[in-house]
Amino acid sequence: MNDRTRKVGVGILGAGFMGKTYAETVTKMVNRAELMGVACGSRSGALAEEYGVAHFDGVEDLLASPGIDAVFIATPHPLHAEWAIRAAEAGKHILIEKPMASSVEDCDRILEACHKHSVHSTIAFSQRTRVCNRAAKELLDSGKLGKIHHIRTCQTVPGGMPNLPKWQMEKENLGTLFGHAIHNFDAVRWLTGGEIATVYAKCRSTDPAVTTEGTADVLMTVDTGATAYL
Repeated sequence: MNDRTRKVGVGILGAGFMGKTYAETVTKMVNRAELMGVACGSRSGALAEEYGVAHFDGVEDLLASPGIDAVFIATPHPLHAEWAIRAAEAGKHILIEKPMASSVEDCDRILEACHKHSVHSTIAFSQRTRVCNRAAKELLDSGKLGKIHHIRTCQTVPGGMPNLPKWQMEKENLGTLFGHAIHNFDAVRWLTGGEIATVYAKCRSTDPAVTTEGTADVLMTVDTGATAYL
């Protein structure tokens, strides 16, 4: 992609809430990108039709398309690693909906594939792009606010657990702590400029029918000396 005047062709894997969000964002808000196709999921055909783009019967077909330069992965979490690695092998740049993958080992496999095939990858940590958060980061980096000693953060699920898609409450999808509060963990790392060194967590179930946590309290220390509570 040496021609900086042409648009980046985007393919989306997944047609749930985030798949639809990415389709709308690429189409309406990104001038130098063009939605080229959608695959994966029972609703992918309808999403492709809504935006007038190609619907690929299989993920491999989308990855083989020469018009697609970058792939946005918006599938359930356990599928992230498999399709990110396949996308890297196909020479496609990658945006992965958070969390990056279901295990540290899978994250390492994704990074290894991206390095091997010289493609860029990023995770959709949207809290880093919010105006208020960016302003706070600039103030912290400038030294005007001094050094961070403690961060207190909170993550709620609008409407509570019953409003979540059923798949998000299944154990293999890691639950709400990693599915939603991962934004908070990332914010702690980003704002402090450090890495989380120790973690103590207490999780509780609020619904006997749900195998993942309903609430959680997390205490963290950061290698900068700061502490954090979620």
